[in-house]
Amino acid sequence: MKYINSIILLLTAQFLMSCGGGDSSDTSYEGYWRSLVTDHYLEIASDNTVTYRACAVNDGYRATHSGTITGDNLVFDSVNYQLTLADNSLTISDDANGVLSEYVRASSLPSVCTGDAIELTFISPTITTEGVVTTYMVNFDYRLASTNSGIVYLGFNTFNVTDATLTSSTLEINNAETGSGSLSADVTPVYYDLPDSFFLYINLSENPHPVPWTPLASDLMTVTVNPAVAIPFIGLINQSVQKPSCSNRVLLPCMYE
Repeated sequence: MKYINSIILLLTAQFLMSCGGGDSSDTSYEGYWRSLVTDHYLEIASDNTVTYRACAVNDGYRATHSGTITGDNLVFDSVNYQLTLADNSLTISDDANGVLSEYVRASSLPSVCTGDAIELTFISPTITTEGVVTTYMVNFDYRLASTNSGIVYLGFNTFNVTDATLTSSTLEINNAETGSGSLSADVTPVYYDLPDSFFLYINLSENPHPVPWTPLASDLMTVTVNPAVAIPFIGLINQSVQKPSCSNRVLLPCMYE
C-alpha cells in the first residue's frame, strides 16, 4: 500500500509541474502591463508587437505609439531597449539611462481612465515653410487628477529630430480638474530629411517637478514643413544654448539645462 501511495504522489507532482503548478509567475511578455509611474499601459500581443496606451480625457486608453520585441530587446520609436521580466514585473532599461520604466502585469485594459491626461484638439497652421518664423496656436483638453498643481508645456523639435525643446509658453493649473486651454508660440520650423518629422509636443507635468522628470501625460502632432531649398536641412544638433527638452520617445524622462 505504501508503494502504491508513493507512485500516486509522484504522478501528482509530475502533473502539477507539467501544468505550471509549481510556479505561479508568467514568463511570457504577452498581455497588459500597467506603469508604476504614469497612467498608461503596454499592450503586448502574441506576435510580440507592443502598443503604448495613454490615458485619454474621454476615450479610455488610446493607442499612441507602437514597437516590437525580439527576444529580450524592445524597439520602440526606433530606439532599442532591454527588457527584464521577474515575478510578473517588467523593467525597461537602456545603456545610457539605466532603468527607465517599471510595470506590473494587469489582467485587462480598463475601459475608462480617470487619471492624468492631455490631448491636442486643434493646431494652426498645419503646413509651414522651413526657416520662416511662424506663430503656432494650439488648443487642448486636459485632466489633472493626481495632484492639485500642474503645468502645461509646449515644445517643438527645433534642435534635433527626436527631442522637443520646450518654449516659454506654459499654462499653470492650480486645481485638480478637467478643462481646456490654449497656447501659442513663435517658432522657426525645421525641415528634416525624414517626411513628417517636425512635430508639436505638449505635456502636463507636476508643478513644481524634479529634474529630470516624467510628465504626467503628453501628446504630439506632426506639422508639414515645406523645404525652402532643394537640399534637406538635417537639424541643429549642436547648440551653444541648452534649453529644457522632452523626448517624443515616451519611455524617456524630460531633461533640463
